[in-house]
Amino acid sequence: MESMQDIDFLNEYRDRLIKYINSIDVNTILKVSKFLLDRIKEGKKIFIVGNGGSLATAIHFAEDLMLNNNLKSRVFHLSNQSSVTAIANDFQYEDIFLKQLENAMDDGDVLITISCSGLSNNLIKAIEYANTIGYTVSISGFHGGYTKRHSDYNIHVRTEVGDYEATEDLQLMICHMIVSLIKYLSGK
Repeated sequence: MESMQDIDFLNEYRDRLIKYINSIDVNTILKVSKFLLDRIKEGKKIFIVGNGGSLATAIHFAEDLMLNNNLKSRVFHLSNQSSVTAIANDFQYEDIFLKQLENAMDDGDVLITISCSGLSNNLIKAIEYANTIGYTVSISGFHGGYTKRHSDYNIHVRTEVGDYEATEDLQLMICHMIVSLIKYLSGK
C-alpha cells in the first residue's frame, strides 16, 4: 500500500526534473545539433565518452546518432571493455579515453563527453587532447566542472551537486533531443 510519504517523494522528484528541464538552454541544443550534423556531412568522426551512468548514456547516444539519420555517420563510443581494461592496466585509468583518441582521432573530428560533475581525470585528459586537433562538446551537470569550461560547446544541466539520478535522466533526454533534431534536419 502506498503511503503519502512515498507519493510525496515521487512528486518531489518529478517536480525537480521539471525545474531542471526548464533551466536547459534549447538554443545551445540547436547549435550543437547543427554543428554535429555538419560534421557528419563532412565525414568527420564523432567519439562519445562518459563514466558510470553517463557511459551508458554515451553508448546509447552513439548508437542512436549512428542509426537515426539518412547520412553515413561515423560515431563511436570508447567503452570496449577489453580496450578500457588493457589501457588501465598497461598505462593508467586516467588514459582510458586519451589512448584511444590518440590512435583514432583526426583533425576536425569531435569528442563528446557526458558527465555529471565534469571533473573526472579521464575526461579532462581526453578533452585536453581533443582540443588540440578537433572539437569538443560536453553535456554536464552540477556546476559543469572542467568539461563545461574547456569545451567548444557545452550543454549544461543545472542540477544540484549529488543529484546523479536526475542529472543522468536529463542527459539522456538531451541526447534524444539532439538525435531527434538531426533526424528531422536530415529528412529521416
